[in-house]
Amino acid sequence: MKKENVVFVIANAGVFLLLMLCLFGARLFREKIRQAENREKKPATYTVVAVDWKSLYPDDTEKTAPAVETPSKLERIKEQLLKIGTTGERWIKDVYKYEEISTAGRAVSALLSDVTIFSDDFTRLPDGYWISPATSPQSTEAYEADMEEYRLLKEHLEAQGIPFLYCDVAPKECVEDAAKLRGITSYTHENMDRLYAVLSSYGIDHIDFRTKIHGEGLDHHGLYYKTDHHWTCQAGFWATSVIEQEIRERYGIDIQDVNSFGAYSVKTYHNAIFGAPGKQVTHFAEQAEDLDILLPEFETEFRIEIPDYSMDRTGSFEDVFIDEQGILNAMDEGGGYGYEQILFGNRPYVKITNLKDASGPRVLMIRNSFALVVAPYLAESCSELLLLDMRFFNGNVTACIDEFSPDIVLVMK
Repeated sequence: MKKENVVFVIANAGVFLLLMLCLFGARLFREKIRQAENREKKPATYTVVAVDWKSLYPDDTEKTAPAVETPSKLERIKEQLLKIGTTGERWIKDVYKYEEISTAGRAVSALLSDVTIFSDDFTRLPDGYWISPATSPQSTEAYEADMEEYRLLKEHLEAQGIPFLYCDVAPKECVEDAAKLRGITSYTHENMDRLYAVLSSYGIDHIDFRTKIHGEGLDHHGLYYKTDHHWTCQAGFWATSVIEQEIRERYGIDIQDVNSFGAYSVKTYHNAIFGAPGKQVTHFAEQAEDLDILLPEFETEFRIEIPDYSMDRTGSFEDVFIDEQGILNAMDEGGGYGYEQILFGNRPYVKITNLKDASGPRVLMIRNSFALVVAPYLAESCSELLLLDMRFFNGNVTACIDEFSPDIVLVMK
């Protein structure tokens, strides 16, 4: 047989083999999807109910709701493409040889495109951590407008002798990352410096966690997840201790350090974290991450009240603060928002009572999602802890504060 005929036969055999593998793979994938769809879905242990916060805590000033922009056709197409890009997350972990397939997929992706810079939203640093740099500067005037409500709140609290402390979360992007951004100009830290200048001009006490991180020589990126913008449970535990130290030293409030209660163990939920950057580049470019939760080995008992879930529970730290079924659901999707299953996510109003210690301070925290891994540990040092998420709580904050009568008000942003 001529040489060219041999090559032709081998090439055709290769194509045939590849086609058969594709058909077999398609059949396998279809079967896995069918199995995943038929898998028993465990019901949620709570349901969302409407709560009229404005009626419970009426506001004496009307706020104009921001106009909601209708997404353009291009934006809707992009949204659909992103959904297609993440198809299969709920069943992909069941695929035979998933790790090997995904490794090959990442290799192919690296050859075909540069995933280190993905859209205008995210960029991946050389150590594998995804960040979202601020690509435009924020003016002092804009920060003054944003902080005006906190200036007024501080005045209200001062009149009652209640301390007010603003705890601004350090960004995932380290100040030393500027040289690693591959041509991207980031204003993240310049903007933060401007924010702190405004807070100082308003006389608002604040914590700059950036200085704490560098002062203690901590691994800045290691405090965060690679594919999600949130900090880890261990970082939240560390931040809790920092906040408690500041409260003691600045205001003389007797609040116990979270490290002083006893030992903690680590409970690991494998492949439960896969944040927004990961979802954009899909599983073929990134892997899901483990969620490690620090659980007290000493005895705890709390009561948690979440009105919009009609929830009023009493139990141990793990019983009342961890939505394990939600984490398992995230794991079942091949990685998801397992982080948001701590403290049942971003609820407008959460009240925690420490049934083991009625002598601790009463703390009110105006919070965002970073507080999900701070509040459970802070609650160990409080008699009562009230959490308000202003993205969803539209009642009058000062009326809520006056009713709760805290020893200190914190902001975690």
